[in-house]
Amino acid sequence: ESTNNLTCFTYEDLNGGFMSGWALEDTFSTHAGQGSMMYTYDSDVPGNDWFFTPGLQLTAGISYEISFRYRSALGDEGIFENLAVDYGTAPTAGAMSGVRLGSYENIDMNFSDDFASTTVTLTPAADGAYYIGFHCFSEADQGYLQIDDIAVNATLATNGFDKNAFTFSPNPVKDVLHFSNSQKLTDISVYNLLGQSVLVKNSIQNGTLDMSGLSAGAY
Repeated sequence: ESTNNLTCFTYEDLNGGFMSGWALEDTFSTHAGQGSMMYTYDSDVPGNDWFFTPGLQLTAGISYEISFRYRSALGDEGIFENLAVDYGTAPTAGAMSGVRLGSYENIDMNFSDDFASTTVTLTPAADGAYYIGFHCFSEADQGYLQIDDIAVNATLATNGFDKNAFTFSPNPVKDVLHFSNSQKLTDISVYNLLGQSVLVKNSIQNGTLDMSGLSAGAY
C-alpha cells in the first residue's frame, strides 16, 4: 500500500511502448488501501508488459494459492484488456514456465465496476525461489488494467485418513484391542484424556494392540 513504486517488484516492457507499462498507482480507486498495480496503454504499441512479485521461497509438493483482484477501465467503450499469470525462477519473461496459471482475456470492465476476484494454484516440483509474473498483452491503444490485493497462501494437505473405515473392538477393552482399516496402517497411537501419547505401535501386522500394560481409564 505504499504510494511510491516498490523496488521489490520487477517490471519488464517487451515492446518498448513510450507510454505503456506497469507501475504502482495511488490516484485511482482501489479495492483496499491506497495503492494498486496499474498497466497504462500506449496508443501506437501493443501491450506486452510484465511485473513480477519478489521471490517467494516455496517448498516442493506444496500447493500455493495465489489470489488477487483485477479490472480494466474502458469496457463501456469497447476497449478490452488481456491478462495472464505465470511463474518462474527469475523475475524475467524468459524465465517464466510458459504454462499459464491463469488467463483472462477480453476484460471489458470499467473503473466504476467492482474488482473481479480470482485464485490460481501453483505446486512447485522443487524447493526454491519462485516469482509470480503478471502479463498484460493487448492490441495498441486499448486501455488500463488494474491489479490489487495480491496474496499467496499455502494449502495444507491432509493424510486422507477416513475414520469411518477404521473399526475396533471390544469397547471397552480389557487386554487386547482388535482393529481393522480399509487401507494399510503404518502406525497406531493411544492417547489419554490429557492428550499424552501412552502407547505407540509402529509395525502393524495382525490388527491387534496389547493394552494390558495401561492403567484402567479412558483413552
